[in-house]
Amino acid sequence: MAESSFCVFRYNCGRCGETFTDITKGDEAYGELAARSAGTGQLVYINTFADPVFSELSELGRLVLAEAHLSPPDHRRGPAIQHAYAAACDLSGDGTIFQVGAHPHCPACGNDWPSAWEHTGEHLTCDIPEPSHGRWRSLTPEQRKALVRKHVMNSLSD
Repeated sequence: MAESSFCVFRYNCGRCGETFTDITKGDEAYGELAARSAGTGQLVYINTFADPVFSELSELGRLVLAEAHLSPPDHRRGPAIQHAYAAACDLSGDGTIFQVGAHPHCPACGNDWPSAWEHTGEHLTCDIPEPSHGRWRSLTPEQRKALVRKHVMNSLSD
């Protein structure tokens, strides 16, 4: 568990129209990310400066891009590394992958794509679990690099 400040957002469900609030990291939280499980929207907190897996993965991402003679702009490289980071996390408690920057699930219908959202101006300090990396740690350096290559290149081809 890691304590951090989270922004409170108001969401309108894109499916059923329900209005609800939930927390996430705002744009002002440089180096801090929130990820949610694809299944139920379980939230985890990522401090990119303190997580050694994120540092290793970022370095592997730079290496993979250099080997491919690619230099995408920051607004494409960052999300590609975050996409690869999700693959370095163990599955969530609901058995699904974590997705960095994913929206919360509507409490009424379970939809995870809101039609609108806005920061309420409120902040909450919460203890949120951090993702585990047992599977990543079991991989060889070559397997780690191959995993990063696959996810970074897939993300950049979207």
